[in-house]
Amino acid sequence: MSILDDAPHFVKEELSRQIASRQVLPFFGLSARTDLHKGRARFAPSKSLFSLDAFLPESFRQDGPIFNWRTRPIYDVHQRLLFYDHTLPLAGGNELHVRSAASSFLLTPVWSIQAGKARNIDGLISKAVSVVQQTPNLETVDKENVRLVCYGYPRLGILCVSKDPLPKRFVMDLWDLNLIPVSTTEELYNRAESVKTIWSPYDFISTATAAFFRFLFQTNLAFLDSLPELPERVEDLPITIIAAGGTIEASATTNPELIPIGQQNSFFCAAATMKMILDQHGFPRTQDDIAVAMNTIFGTGARPEDQESAVGSLTGQNLDGELDPSASFEEARREIEAHRPFRTGDISHARACGGFVLEGSGKRWLYICDPLPTGAGSTYYEAWDLRFHCNYIYVTPVKYS
Repeated sequence: MSILDDAPHFVKEELSRQIASRQVLPFFGLSARTDLHKGRARFAPSKSLFSLDAFLPESFRQDGPIFNWRTRPIYDVHQRLLFYDHTLPLAGGNELHVRSAASSFLLTPVWSIQAGKARNIDGLISKAVSVVQQTPNLETVDKENVRLVCYGYPRLGILCVSKDPLPKRFVMDLWDLNLIPVSTTEELYNRAESVKTIWSPYDFISTATAAFFRFLFQTNLAFLDSLPELPERVEDLPITIIAAGGTIEASATTNPELIPIGQQNSFFCAAATMKMILDQHGFPRTQDDIAVAMNTIFGTGARPEDQESAVGSLTGQNLDGELDPSASFEEARREIEAHRPFRTGDISHARACGGFVLEGSGKRWLYICDPLPTGAGSTYYEAWDLRFHCNYIYVTPVKYS
């Protein structure tokens, strides 16, 4: 039996909801924070949905836990339970979205927190299933209840299988509707940041690392003890949120605030990310131009070194790119406080960072501008403790002597 099959290492759904409910409190408390020296709100405009005014009557339960979460399980390509995605309706067709870990092997109880336009995941799944059904020699792995899979964080899709004597498995991306083969021989560390790499957070778990990963999870779980307890009544929620906001030690976004841009296709994550950053510096370029400068390989992506070297040529040598292979939270905070958004890369995906939050407990978050979903993009807070921020690319003005 695999160590991953040990039931005590999995988090029950109801406990996950309780954890999500408590962890969102300081983010809503942020909107109540003010800069006493300047007399103005410190909260960035795009995050105005983290406000008491955004809640709806249907956001709450009349009995039991205060928040009326809708929960969806998410699996990896090996059909192992990976996340619980909790959503809560907000005003104006928006929703609060919390992605929580379903196992104590997954480093931290809450992976990301997002407030924005509601996503019709059921509709996207139905559309993907319809495409599979219209594709010759292909069918979904789950016939009755199609499972959502995370096939390369944060990408989502559904599992398909060919009808051959020796069937092959594929993932159909939920937004792009591209088919990606699930290869057992695929290298985990692909030098290019691209859609082609399929991986699971469980790939890092072994007998040698299991105890360490569970230690990190328990450490992060303990950070919740510094937050206020959830109130039993909705009427007591405002004072609880204000108290939770007081647990934030520091937070900032760049000025001007980074604007998310969706990538044009499945392998333009680096190009779209760099476009966000260059636009902020006053050097607008198309994703196509950026992709060419980065030596982007069709269907694969761009290497971090090529992303770094492209900055100068794209800006007439007015900006400089610097690849940092030893990313840290402190370096992220330094760049944000200097109002310099930067590119952060993981195993298979490039994103931009435009802010941070540091809780008094020591819990750390990055404010991510993600070029996914394709054509739209998204923003969310992501736990720094995921340890998947492999490298940064800083973009700074060239200093002439």
